[in-house]
Amino acid sequence: MTRCRFLVDECVPSALARGLRRRLPDVSVLQVGDPHAPAKGASDTQLLVFCEKEKRLLITADRATTSDCVKEHLLRGRHTWGVLVVGADVSLGHVLGELVLVYEASEDAEWIDVLYYLPFSI
Repeated sequence: MTRCRFLVDECVPSALARGLRRRLPDVSVLQVGDPHAPAKGASDTQLLVFCEKEKRLLITADRATTSDCVKEHLLRGRHTWGVLVVGADVSLGHVLGELVLVYEASEDAEWIDVLYYLPFSI
């Protein structure tokens, strides 16, 4: 089983990336601005291309532009390894729990070209 690898957008609190690393010591998590990750200020398009190349699921809170950018990315014949958009009023603890579930209960290929909004359920 190939586990998901994550890229956390800079608009998501860094506490989420730290929490993932603490709860799942084997997880591969980068946050925008980290070494080997896109620089802060990178466009949605740049993040999607990076995630496609690196086979990483993108975690973002950018509800305004993400779905349109993903649509454009796919229309260009590109792919994603999944995009999860975090809701504005969702606690980081709740999101962390759902990401742990994603990591532990699925394979990375299950998320190809998938866009979901978190939380999965209310």
